[in-house]
Amino acid sequence: MTLNSHDQYPKNEFIDAHAHLLWPSLLQDIQQLIDSANRQGVKAIINIGINSEEFDSCIALHKKFPSVFNGIGIHPEEAIAADPKLETFITLFRKHRDHFVGIGEIGLDYWQVKDPLLRKKQEEIFRAQLTLAVELQKPVIIHCRDAEKPAIAILEEAAYSSIPGVLLHCFGGSQKYLDRALTHENWMFTIPTSVVYKKLHRILAMRVPITRIMLETDSPFLKPYPELSRNEPQYVVAVAREVASLKDIPLEDVAMQTTANVKAFFHLADYGFR
Repeated sequence: MTLNSHDQYPKNEFIDAHAHLLWPSLLQDIQQLIDSANRQGVKAIINIGINSEEFDSCIALHKKFPSVFNGIGIHPEEAIAADPKLETFITLFRKHRDHFVGIGEIGLDYWQVKDPLLRKKQEEIFRAQLTLAVELQKPVIIHCRDAEKPAIAILEEAAYSSIPGVLLHCFGGSQKYLDRALTHENWMFTIPTSVVYKKLHRILAMRVPITRIMLETDSPFLKPYPELSRNEPQYVVAVAREVASLKDIPLEDVAMQTTANVKAFFHLADYGFR
């Protein structure tokens, strides 16, 4: 398989539902990155900000590239900083709510964080952002690494039941927690580029109905092919091809359904994207 072997499918339209375009290795040649994605049929990208310092950059990115939409949250790794600037984040999100399609990525990361006090701090920041999602009726993008049990338990609490949508980014939980998440009709899953080689995400792609799936690269991370220097949104097409193969359905169906899923979940029509 060559990197450009998906060029034979230019008629399909895709959305990368999770990328970190403000990462220095991507931002330095953002125009080329957007152009490359467009040539592969990637018509929109959900860029993810990770702390309160990225509000202005996210807004500027959308103004320059209208097909780039933004979510922003205090990432679990940022939540354990000496000062995660939670109040600043909440104030800025309220002010700029119309510029952001969701809150995230937010959540818990017990793989990176072992200290009980720091885990408690993560949970406090997580809950505060879920409360904001309830207030502003924004969907949330969830990071839960080695923390599926506590993250799902928190999301299931009555206080957060009115959040309009939950997107489990790069979900790595066991079948038990996958089944539990699937009982919630407004919970969705992103399948990352690592599905090309990682058994865990191949199983996820097979078990989650296509109506609950979005495609993501998590750029610049999780590159699908070892010869690449980085991951970027154009390679979301590799996810689509793998999902089509694993589910034994046409690539066109994967493109159409996953694109529709992203549009509906993030209400992209409200932000001018049709």
